[in-house]
Order: sequence, then C-alpha cells, then structure tokens
Amino acid sequence: DLECLARIAEWRGDSATAARAREQYAHLVARMNQVLWSDHDGLYLDEHPGGHSRRVGASSFLPLIAGVPTLERAKRMVSTLTDPNRFWGPWVLPSVSRDDPSFPDQQYWRGSIWPPMNYLVLQGLRRYGFHEEATILALRGARMFLEDSRATGMCRENFDARTGHGQGRRFQSWGPLFALGAVEEWVRTCPWEGTTVGLPGRGPAAGEVGSGTGVARMPLDVHTWWVEPEPGGYRFRIDEYDWVRVESSGPLTSVRLNGSVLQARCTRDARLKTSRDEVNGAAGETMAVSLAIRSR
Repeated sequence: DLECLARIAEWRGDSATAARAREQYAHLVARMNQVLWSDHDGLYLDEHPGGHSRRVGASSFLPLIAGVPTLERAKRMVSTLTDPNRFWGPWVLPSVSRDDPSFPDQQYWRGSIWPPMNYLVLQGLRRYGFHEEATILALRGARMFLEDSRATGMCRENFDARTGHGQGRRFQSWGPLFALGAVEEWVRTCPWEGTTVGLPGRGPAAGEVGSGTGVARMPLDVHTWWVEPEPGGYRFRIDEYDWVRVESSGPLTSVRLNGSVLQARCTRDARLKTSRDEVNGAAGETMAVSLAIRSR
C-alpha cells in the first residue's frame, strides 16, 4: 500500500507525501526482515513471544508482492512454494502447508485454496521474475476454477486443495481472479515491468492445461489488446494498429506506444515484424518498430 501511495503521490506531483510513504515503506521492510524472517526455514513466519511460529501458511509468500525479500531469500521461498510435499501440486495454493496437521480439514483457512491469496502470490512471483512458476500457478488455478464452474454452474468461495472441487459459499465475486491470472499471462501491466505481452505455457509450463488461444478486445490501461499464438511465437495488436509479429518464446516487457512507434524490451532474443518494419533484438535490449493503421 505504501508503495502504491508513493507512486500516486508522485503522479500528482506531491513529492513530500511520496517521500514520506517511501520512508515508511523502507522502515517496514527493514522490520519485517529483522523480525519475521526465519533463516532456518527460509520463510517469513509469524513472530510469537517464544520465537517464530512453526505453522507455515500461504501468507508466508505475501512478502514477495511487497518487494520485501532479497532475490536470494526469494529463491529460498520459492523452493518451499514449489515443493509438492508443502504447497505445490495439481491444485494450488493451499492456505496451509500440506504437512500441517490442519490440512486434512480443508475448511476455510485450514487448507482450502482461496482466489485472493493465489492472485497475490502470483503477482509476487512475477515481481521477482519467477515467470515459469507464475505461469504454472496461473494456469492451474484457472483450470481448477473453470472445471468446477462448468460442472456446477457456480463461482465458489474456496476450493479443496486435494480435489480441486469448489466449496464454501456458492457465488463469491472473487472466484474469477483465477481466470484473470491466466488472462494476464497474455497481457498485463504492473509497476515493476510496465505492460507485458507474451505467450503462456513455455518451459516447464508447456504441458499445463488451459493456456488458451489468446485474448481479444482486452481493455488494459488506455488501450485495447489482441494477442494470439502463431508458429514460432505470437502476434499482438493495439487499438487500430496492425499486427506485431514476435518470433520469440519470451514475453516483451515495458511495452509502450508513442504515436505510431512501439517500444518494448526483450526478455529473450526476439525478432519483431510489422507491415512497415522488422528488427532483431537480444535479451535485455529495447526495440522500436513502426506501426501502420490496420486496413479494414
């Protein structure tokens, strides 16, 4: 919240409020790293009078979205997250570790999967660049949600981490967060990468069910997006402009449209083609291509 408040204040030209929010944010990050980090467990844990709690829940991964851990600490956290004996599996993300005594209950926060928790952890993985793990989490969540919704016609409150079946209240508005996470695999925007466009289901995520065939008329920021897979990569278009073809298995980040010129940063070697332009770029480079208005 303090990060967002600082960004909003900067956007409004209120440098004093922005500086105060960033100072408070830095203080909280330092305190969390000092008090809540367990080097023994490689996780952030609740602090009790006698030391850290021995109960590990999905909330231990929330510091990722807040940018609290160093990259090395984040790697240790993700190692626990992707351990099938702890949190990983076909149905993710359980609210407590699979080896916790309360896990078999599968009642509310005693093991059940919750859409808001999945979504926040997903954004944390993306923030630290764990894109393959993020893709798997996003697609498995969407598959679970859609299979249950198609079978029952409901939008359930939470899900059983052993079966993927919906439970709790029958109609809860946050259920589609599972689907949104998967849609964002095609195109999304966030403070740390800007607008990202790409192709889900690469690498370890290639066998995941539910990657889909693209998105159409996706409103994002001030633009409307179309993204589709095609042989050798993917293609996308923005608003009234023609298609941009991308020959790469990696997404483009920091995508911006300046007039009819598109700028983007490669995460892997890529070739961008438009009806006007063709450029090659190496991983980490920023490329620019000229766009043409799409013919009707």
